Amino acid sequence: YLQAEQLSPKVTALGKRVILDENFNTVKTIPGPLDIHDFILIDLEWYICLRYELAQNTTGTFFINQRIEEYKNGKQIFQWDLNDLAQNNYFAINTTQHMFDKKLAIDQFHLNSIQLLPNNKMLISLGYDSGLVIDRKTKKIDWVIGGYNDQFGITEEMGTALHHTPFLDIEKQTLTAFDNSIIKK
Repeated sequence: YLQAEQLSPKVTALGKRVILDENFNTVKTIPGPLDIHDFILIDLEWYICLRYELAQNTTGTFFINQRIEEYKNGKQIFQWDLNDLAQNNYFAINTTQHMFDKKLAIDQFHLNSIQLLPNNKMLISLGYDSGLVIDRKTKKIDWVIGGYNDQFGITEEMGTALHHTPFLDIEKQTLTAFDNSIIKK
């Protein structure tokens, strides 16, 4: 579970992850600040987490840098963040601003879940905008569904509003996402 240490309204909660055994005894604590959304525990020494951190671009504008990090045996073995999106010519059009870490910051996406797929692929949910699949070796985008960068003809009426936890069923070739029904303004 996440032991919340910082709350950022309309953005996320951050804290440390506490891993329990079958009797609810603490086995391990993973220090934060880690995001409340997705956390994949592969084993006690191998996990994938989401992190939201305040960053500043070259013009001095603050933004919430959201990233995926994978750790194995205490070492980071994978990282993917908003800079990787930009390198793929993927840009947000539905940005908002929120207070985060005591600064007014641009919130471009709502990174909230990941799904590991075969062939070293990963399905990533960007909440307000879209879902996408990346190749974990190259960090290149394979495909995008929803939002400005959509490759499937999804209209705004068909799209979700702050979707979470998309799940790609490879066998049935279906993509399912939970829709929070948050109206975009």
